[in-house]
Amino acid sequence: MDTVGITRLDDKGRFSLPKAMRTTLGLGEGSTMAYVKVGEAIMLIPQDKHLADLMEAATQTLERAGISVQDMLDDLPEARAAVVEEHYGKDFLNKEKARGSQP
Repeated sequence: MDTVGITRLDDKGRFSLPKAMRTTLGLGEGSTMAYVKVGEAIMLIPQDKHLADLMEAATQTLERAGISVQDMLDDLPEARAAVVEEHYGKDFLNKEKARGSQP
């Protein structure tokens, strides 16, 4: 497999990678790629394995802590309110409650 190649951008800013490169990197339709500007170059970093590893680590951490998905969903409103209060302040929340709306 070639480790260097040339490709062209289309009118929407997309480009393709050769099949051999995609296969070697485990990339398929819908694969996630991160990009980083390095000087006058762009570095592409496949994220599928990284994201899968992060998801697995998060799942194991939650299981070890005895936290279920439903537990997390049940706690979201309270967590969201805490973040809004921290970001906007208690006065903002009180004004929104007085208006009858929830941020």
